[in-house]
Amino acid sequence: MYHKHLLIHTTINYSLPLIVYSDPGPVVIPVNFDEIYETGKKTLEAGAENLYRILFVGNIDKIDPDVFEEATNMLMPYRDTPLFPLLTRLMPKIEAKKSKKKKGGKSK
Repeated sequence: MYHKHLLIHTTINYSLPLIVYSDPGPVVIPVNFDEIYETGKKTLEAGAENLYRILFVGNIDKIDPDVFEEATNMLMPYRDTPLFPLLTRLMPKIEAKKSKKKKGGKSK
């Protein structure tokens, strides 16, 4: 059950379609992938719970309506494609800000 992993550093020619092979299958990476990624990251940093919730439920998760609109405009064309699950796996894990209140109103 040992798996080998290989990492290749290379220059990418974005004039050609870039295909990434992942589970569940090949994913064509669009030329504007960096913009798509940054929009997803910005949406999570603005307080969205996750990208699935934004696109499939339409919940703005207490984020600015302009950020919500930008996210839906940029990400919606990829919602039902293999790119969307890959994008969500690549998103950084952004911890929700939690209140540090102690029970009884006391803090240390």
